[in-house]
Amino acid sequence: MTLQKTSGSDGDRALAAACPAELKQRLPRKVRLAAMGAYYLLGSSLVSAAILALLFYDVSLDVRNADNSAILARQGQSTNADKAWTIGNYDATVRYTFWFDGKAYEGEAGVPRGYRNKVRKYCKTGNLPILFLAADPSVNHPSEWRDTFSVHFLEIGMMLILLIQWSALGKFIRREWRLVRFGRVAIGKVQKCAGGRSDSTIVRYEFRDLDDIPIFGKGECPKPMEADAQIPVLYLPGEEGDSRPYPLVLFRAARRAGGADIGGAE
Repeated sequence: MTLQKTSGSDGDRALAAACPAELKQRLPRKVRLAAMGAYYLLGSSLVSAAILALLFYDVSLDVRNADNSAILARQGQSTNADKAWTIGNYDATVRYTFWFDGKAYEGEAGVPRGYRNKVRKYCKTGNLPILFLAADPSVNHPSEWRDTFSVHFLEIGMMLILLIQWSALGKFIRREWRLVRFGRVAIGKVQKCAGGRSDSTIVRYEFRDLDDIPIFGKGECPKPMEADAQIPVLYLPGEEGDSRPYPLVLFRAARRAGGADIGGAE
C-alpha cells in the first residue's frame, strides 16, 4: 500500500478535508493543553507527590532516629531486655521488651550486618543491652550500635523513579508541544489499526514529506480507523521519524481569532 503525493487543487482539497480547522493557520501555531494532557499531568503530579511524601517521611524518620541515638549516648540509662526476637529477612530487625519503674516498654531497631550473629545470641539469652531515657522510656535503642543518618537503597530508588518519570514526561511534553507549535501537516494513510488504551487505538500509517519520500509512523488515535483512511499527521522537517497523528495526547492547536490559511501544510 503506497501513498502517492497529490498535487494541485486535488491535493489542497484532500488536505482541507483531512485537516482540522485549528491546524489551518500559519506557523508557529498557538498551543493549548488538551483534556487528556491535563489528566496525564495531574496523574503524574499526584504520583510524584506520593513518592515525595514517602521519601520525606523516610528521611525524617532516619533523622529522628539519628537524633535519638545521639541523645541516648549522652543521657541514656542502661538495662537489659527481658525478651528479644528478630524479624524480617536475614534477621535485619530486632524487637525487644524491657521494664522500667514497674512498666513494660517495647522497642525496635534495625540490626547492622556485623551485629546480627551477636543479636541472635542475645535473643536466646534474653539479655540484649538497652539504652533508654528515664524521662521518656519510649525513646530507646540497643546500646551496642547507634543509628546514623544515611541514604538507603529505598530512598535512592524513589529518587531514581522521580528522575526517570519526569525525564520521560519532559521529553514527551517537549516533543508534542513542538509538533503542535511548529509541525507541518501531511495526509497520512492508515495501514493498520490495533488496540490501545480504553479511550484510544494505535494506528500505523504512511505519509510523504516535502521531498516525496514515504515515511512510516505509529501513534494514538481517539477512535478505530479503517485501512486506507486519511488522517492528519504532524511532523518536523528533519525529524520525520517522530511524526504523530493529530490530535495529539497532551496538546492541541488553539484557533486564532479570524482564522488563517494552511500555513503549516504541504
